[in-house]
Amino acid sequence: MKFDAILLAGQGKASKKIMGQNKSLLEIRGIPLFCYTLSALQKTPNIENIYVVGNKETLKAKIQKASKFLNSHKKITFVQQEKNMLKTAWVSFLKTLPDDSDNQDILVKNMEKAVLYIAGDTPLITHHEISEFLSNCDVSKCDYFMGITPKENLKSFYPSKEKLGIKMAYFHTKENRYRLNNLHLVKPIKLNKKEYIQDVYKYRYQGKIKNIVRCSIEIFCNGVFGKSLRFYFMLQFALFSSYMNWGKINSFFRKRLPKKEIEKCISQLLGTRFVGVETHFGGAAMDIDNRRDLEIMKLRFNEWRPNQEELANKIYSASDSLQGIPQ
Repeated sequence: MKFDAILLAGQGKASKKIMGQNKSLLEIRGIPLFCYTLSALQKTPNIENIYVVGNKETLKAKIQKASKFLNSHKKITFVQQEKNMLKTAWVSFLKTLPDDSDNQDILVKNMEKAVLYIAGDTPLITHHEISEFLSNCDVSKCDYFMGITPKENLKSFYPSKEKLGIKMAYFHTKENRYRLNNLHLVKPIKLNKKEYIQDVYKYRYQGKIKNIVRCSIEIFCNGVFGKSLRFYFMLQFALFSSYMNWGKINSFFRKRLPKKEIEKCISQLLGTRFVGVETHFGGAAMDIDNRRDLEIMKLRFNEWRPNQEELANKIYSASDSLQGIPQ
């Protein structure tokens, strides 16, 4: 099955800037970050059309500059970003429909249409990881698939005594510790509570106490009580106990957080059928959140990107030629 992909390379009010700039437009080896993601999409067999979202004129200029690196052969449509993430995601989806319309008859006909949403600040992502994710999404059973990466697949990016690295926070479940990555396969028409996604997006940086409080209020105000709210707080306590190295307390909370039950709660929150889908590379989870991460990514890029491609060869015994790194 083939899917259209929506590459989010814009900048809204809730977007996190680095050095006052749109993250997706920052460069490594002279290539904008979103172009690395675009390159991976271009080489993914089950991706059909690609929609790049942001400031149209800026994106066109950046892609033109990186044209030799991209070597595009798939149709690219530019979509002007809207005032917020939710509006942008919906308008972008409408662009994938036959006549770019939200006519009720057309929406009914495309109830089951799923599109891939992907962030533009993932320079280590490869087409193998995107393919792995999509191949494990059973669209006959669910409506929203979110990519998650197990902790063990991210340890190669950790700092060591000899080298700087990046170590990210995880959410803790009974089965494993996961990092949310930037792959989302969604049937937008079947999301019954789209507005809730925008609220959660605003408070997604859960390392800040104020965001935890605000997100809790949003859950409560959306009429979700009991198990969902309890699971949310247990996830926060598990995260905090891990940060404090309180092993026994962390274990106590993790045992009470089975992945399937968390997925049921999220399904209730979003009014749709939700599931987390594992990928085992790491590139999709390694987005750029701050200036320090950017500098470390630049420093170790020539090591990390080939490692992602070598991992693909080991997993799939891939024989196709993998794209090199610009020097």
